[in-house]
Amino acid sequence: MPNIIQSYNYLISNNRLIDNNVENYTINAVDYNRLSNCLKSDMDGFFLNSLLSYSAAIDSLLKENFSWATIKLYYALFYSIKAELSRSGFVIFYHDNKLYSGLNQVGGQFKSIKGNSHDAIFKLFSSQFPQNKFVKNNINNSNSFKWFKENRELVNYRINPMLDPKVSLLYVKPISNLRVWISNYISDNNNNIYTFDNEHAYLAFTTQIIEELFQEYKNVNRKNIYLEEDNFKHLKKNLSDSNGPIPILIDRLNSIKNC
Repeated sequence: MPNIIQSYNYLISNNRLIDNNVENYTINAVDYNRLSNCLKSDMDGFFLNSLLSYSAAIDSLLKENFSWATIKLYYALFYSIKAELSRSGFVIFYHDNKLYSGLNQVGGQFKSIKGNSHDAIFKLFSSQFPQNKFVKNNINNSNSFKWFKENRELVNYRINPMLDPKVSLLYVKPISNLRVWISNYISDNNNNIYTFDNEHAYLAFTTQIIEELFQEYKNVNRKNIYLEEDNFKHLKKNLSDSNGPIPILIDRLNSIKNC
């Protein structure tokens, strides 16, 4: 049976949540401890989703499937933000066709979030972490998350037919030497020369936020419970160019591999 979001699985067990009464539920001390463990699992799942999307995007770029890369990089960003929210203690779930969120703390409660799930997640992250560099800096004079969404929707809903294999303007520079540029983006953490530059940002921004998540695992010496040999091999295959696996990415995968 597929895994589901563990924090929600806990909340619906033993009828803890009652339909149409979610906002009256109050987190107690037992809930807090159980949800803290569940959120670690949720973070692991969301981060693996991000890595799978990111690796598919890299594979697509190398095969000149630029449209698909744009879609997958957007989802890599989306899942990374969900992983960051889980790490920060936010429980997010759908219940009775409504999206809810709440901070895991004794006495905490859940509130419904308006809007579609993507907009709601980005808005929640932005409201809770306004000084985060991914929130406060713009790309091409636009809110970063809005810029990503507009580029993804351009491919999904407006361009017909897709332009592949013609290289998108989003990738003209990084595609010239992808493994070198990925290393540059990872080392750009302090200077942010490329992270918010619209000629690099679609790959650089996403690479940067994934790198931050890798570092968060490193800081607490934790592994990703879902990253096992089968999906590690799949990721490694996608994160390879004509010269073989991209070392800087494979090293990071190895650091959180659950073995």
